[in-house]
Amino acid sequence: GSATVTLDGDDSYDSDGSIASYVWTEGVTQIATGATPNVSMDVGVHTADLTVTDDDDATDDDSVAITVVSRTLTSSTSPYTWPNSVLPTQTGTFTCEFDAVPNTSGIDAVTGLSSGIGDWWTDLACIVRFNTSNRIDVRNGSSYAADATVAYTASATYHVRMVVNVSNHTYSVYVTPPGQSEITLASGYAFRTEQQSITSIDHWTLNAGNSVGTHTVSSLTLTE
Repeated sequence: GSATVTLDGDDSYDSDGSIASYVWTEGVTQIATGATPNVSMDVGVHTADLTVTDDDDATDDDSVAITVVSRTLTSSTSPYTWPNSVLPTQTGTFTCEFDAVPNTSGIDAVTGLSSGIGDWWTDLACIVRFNTSNRIDVRNGSSYAADATVAYTASATYHVRMVVNVSNHTYSVYVTPPGQSEITLASGYAFRTEQQSITSIDHWTLNAGNSVGTHTVSSLTLTE
């Protein structure tokens, strides 16, 4: 299996000029150019190296570790069934991306990141939800909210990108609906209230308890 990964070199800057080029490699192989390219990566652990060159031909390098997870999870409409999958333990800032498909309309289905196994809503720190009003929203402390209105349609695939800061207990969420550009759904939201003292994240989980249908999540990647 494989997944599409968004590489991000946007934080690169030149104090006395501008960045002229971005080159991404894995080992000795060039895999992309540009500040934020999308690349396909196979299941496993990868290291992507970025070399930036400025307008004076000066260069600098950085690297990121990327984990592509092979599992596909489908939620259950039982509130007592929570499919879980282990992630590499994260204690700082990281990006989690995945594809989510609502299998019918009007569901109440969550995808969450947790510290330890998540088997109840209050166990989840970072949550993206397909809600019963056919909208996508995000947990912000004690309630759900969204910075933009994003509707969902049954059987369509929505690419979700979560940028998580474990130390600050905050996260931002970006969604790409089919045929559209990425939309900022949540910016700097707080971890769920019950999880604002955790020091790590190491699981992802799904549930559609008390709902009319389920959802499926696949192609999960983690970038440190």
